[in-house]
Amino acid sequence: MKKLALLVPFTLMLCSAAFASESPIITKANWKQHAEIKEIRKIVEQIEVDIRRERLVLTARHFCYAEPGWTDHEVARTNEGKILRYARVGGSDDSLVTQTSYYDSSGRLRFVYQKTGHVAVGKMEKRLYFDETGQLIWQTASERSWDYVSEPEKAGLPFNPDKDFKEAKNGEEIPKGKSEKSYCRLTK
Repeated sequence: MKKLALLVPFTLMLCSAAFASESPIITKANWKQHAEIKEIRKIVEQIEVDIRRERLVLTARHFCYAEPGWTDHEVARTNEGKILRYARVGGSDDSLVTQTSYYDSSGRLRFVYQKTGHVAVGKMEKRLYFDETGQLIWQTASERSWDYVSEPEKAGLPFNPDKDFKEAKNGEEIPKGKSEKSYCRLTK
């Protein structure tokens, strides 16, 4: 009976160790090879391939600069209208930010790549990885980057790209076929 009492906890420990090895937590040592990160990379790569092969419809909106913030917006949609990529560009007098967000076929945010150039600080990069439930599972940032994102829902990320794209505003919208240089000077 004592042997059985010792055997059960040992067996449970082995089973839980085997289960944990199938889905290890993401660490600095394994993140590049982790299954969840690889899955997200496949989503991003497929979206980029579909854009290059013109399988997705690109739609853009541009605004005259009025204040620091997003001035250029572009979405890549399926023929059914589902947004798979949302790119925004903006900044201020001394900075430029490009943020590209990728969504899975169910419309869930899966990856955000943000690149910032700032006169005082230089270039910075950030990558945010989200699982299929929308939880932030990993992030990387360049050495000079801003703090890590602790609460993605409060970080201004476009979790609802359709709404964000439709409601985008920063100064007057530049009509299609007009250049920013000529149109925005006329409206000042």
